[in-house]
Amino acid sequence: MTETDQKATLDERLDELDIEETRYVYRRALAKTDKEAYKAVGVSWNWLKAHGADKLNGLAAELARDTNLHIKMLIEQHGVEAVKELIDEMGNRDVRVRSNAATKLLEWQIGKPTQKIDQKTDNSGTIKVEYVNDWRDPSADAS
Repeated sequence: MTETDQKATLDERLDELDIEETRYVYRRALAKTDKEAYKAVGVSWNWLKAHGADKLNGLAAELARDTNLHIKMLIEQHGVEAVKELIDEMGNRDVRVRSNAATKLLEWQIGKPTQKIDQKTDNSGTIKVEYVNDWRDPSADAS
């Protein structure tokens, strides 16, 4: 079984869980102990036993080993805190800090500006790209 197949299988198994089981598995992937995870989710040890602690903990262990999903979980967990920090930075006395924070917030909301690229093809179908560096002062080309 390839790594991609294993990820798909993990995703499929996670999709089969109810909401509390899913919350437990995601929390358990980040927590050090079962107790820390089930308390954070707001369920009891008896609930965990009744819902198959070994199965849920196995999924959590797989999830913790899946680097991309683990990073996504951490970002989701701390995303609100990060945005609040950027909003706080917008009140900073230093204009560079304010500008950087505002730029990050705007880029996350509406995306980074795109750069137009003109593509030309010759008779052979080869794409030729001409890059025009139009931000420079035209007099700089003369030197």
